[in-house]
Amino acid sequence: MLDRVRRGVRGEEPVGTASSRDGRGREPRQVHLREIDYADRQEFLALVHESRALHHPWAYPPERTDQFDELVARARREDVVTLLGCRSEDGAIFG
Repeated sequence: MLDRVRRGVRGEEPVGTASSRDGRGREPRQVHLREIDYADRQEFLALVHESRALHHPWAYPPERTDQFDELVARARREDVVTLLGCRSEDGAIFG
């Protein structure tokens, strides 16, 4: 399904992979993008609750299970792509 996402151009990494350095000589952190799934409900809703003050009044992500389920149902349509940013080391959602 992620083949619907535009790939990088001119030798860049494809969209969906990234790494960054923290400036302190640490190893790069690996992250990836993946499609949202019903199994993400608990973690997603907990993160939304924790970041409510950050998002409002600019964005209103799903805050209830029924809203989350509607988001995932929409994400499964062919004309919609809903991706989560995750740490590669443990799969934790960060965005």
